[in-house]
Amino acid sequence: MKRLLINLFFSFCVLLVMSCDYPQNEAMSNEKQDVVKVETDEIVDCDWCDGNGYSIHKCNYCNGMGALYGTVSRTERGPCSYCNGNRKLICSTCSGSGRIRCQYCGGQRKRCTNCNGSGFTVIGTWNDVTYIKCPYCEGSGYEVCLICDNVGFLPCSTCSGTGWMNCPKCYGSGKGELQTRDSVYYAECQVCNGTGEVSLECEKCNGTGKIKKSELD
Repeated sequence: MKRLLINLFFSFCVLLVMSCDYPQNEAMSNEKQDVVKVETDEIVDCDWCDGNGYSIHKCNYCNGMGALYGTVSRTERGPCSYCNGNRKLICSTCSGSGRIRCQYCGGQRKRCTNCNGSGFTVIGTWNDVTYIKCPYCEGSGYEVCLICDNVGFLPCSTCSGTGWMNCPKCYGSGKGELQTRDSVYYAECQVCNGTGEVSLECEKCNGTGKIKKSELD
């Protein structure tokens, strides 16, 4: 009987002690949870973008080249094969000189038949001689060509005195037959401004640059 009382007393003391320690243990447990919660909610730099809020990616529009290349087929007239696109040729009539010989005098001055080239004519008798200017050549001694005015040459009628004439095949346009040509074009990429890279908003931090510490990979 005495032993039973002792055991009951001992059990009662143990229960009393345990009932006194429970609130303390519960408080400690709550404190640990609070500490863990603080560590979880701590804000740190995003490990994907290093806190910048954006990340660098290769431009998909230009494939990272920074420029766009391509070929375009164009149909246009090539240069004239006869004049090589120069539009004009040397005049075949005057050989580019712009003038031709006078057809009347042949480009040569003829002696005046009235004064025999002296430029003077004699009037009066043998003992009363007077020399006057030849009225036919006006004292020059040469006949006056009514066509070239003693120049000997006339402006070329084919080229109007320029020495050049329009190409008879392209009529002075310089253009030939239609040709199809492929030309390469180059243009700077307007998406990445020629850098080949674009900055995109970080998907992990949604552009804020900050995440919770618990979200770290």
